[in-house]
Amino acid sequence: MSFRSVTSALVLCCLAFSVQAAPLQVAASTWPPYVDENADRRGVAVVIVEQALRRAGFDINMVVDIWPRSLEGTRSGVYDVIAAAWYSDERNKELAFSKPFLDNHLKFVVLKTRGLKYQSLEDLNGKMIGTIRDYAYGEPFDSAELAIRVPANHAIQNLRRLVLGQVDMVLADEQEALYTIRTLLPDQESNLEVLPKAVSTNGLHIAVSRANPRHREILDGFDVQIEAMRQDGSMQKILDDYAM
Repeated sequence: MSFRSVTSALVLCCLAFSVQAAPLQVAASTWPPYVDENADRRGVAVVIVEQALRRAGFDINMVVDIWPRSLEGTRSGVYDVIAAAWYSDERNKELAFSKPFLDNHLKFVVLKTRGLKYQSLEDLNGKMIGTIRDYAYGEPFDSAELAIRVPANHAIQNLRRLVLGQVDMVLADEQEALYTIRTLLPDQESNLEVLPKAVSTNGLHIAVSRANPRHREILDGFDVQIEAMRQDGSMQKILDDYAM
């Protein structure tokens, strides 16, 4: 083998190692108690995802960004992974999803004094409902044609609108709603109620850009380690730490 061939082979090996060793760019969007850049523990989903990916052998760089940039950035390949996302057929065209590692129970928050209830979609007719932009709520809420959706960027905006009477109901993940009320609206805790019936339960996944040629490897490694964490008790320890 010539000197030039040896040199070329070494360069290729170095490049391959560099690509393999490059940390995964993981995007997470503020969503307490799942993602919280201002908290010491940074959120339950962040802790679970970081631990599972590192156990699977990946070096990662976690970046907190607003949800639209996290979503579009991962679709285009700027980011490799979204740390916490709901599945939709539309998203699945450009993103590949792990098995769910947590469940999100979507419920309505109302003012107790209004006496509003939710048992079926008919109860939503004509109601102004606070939602979050670009969230994949799924069925049956997507079929509630007569409900009036009032989008916001964050749950706290919706809950403040609810307190002010600007919306009738707020649709949110139960844990998110309880956490937001407890930490940001403690003076309204006795006035707000999370209705018991869930509209739906969405699995929480990581989503990997299909533009990443290793997306299947990332997902398989993550899924294997999530199951291992369930078996060895480390998943339950994290959930206990967050009182979930």
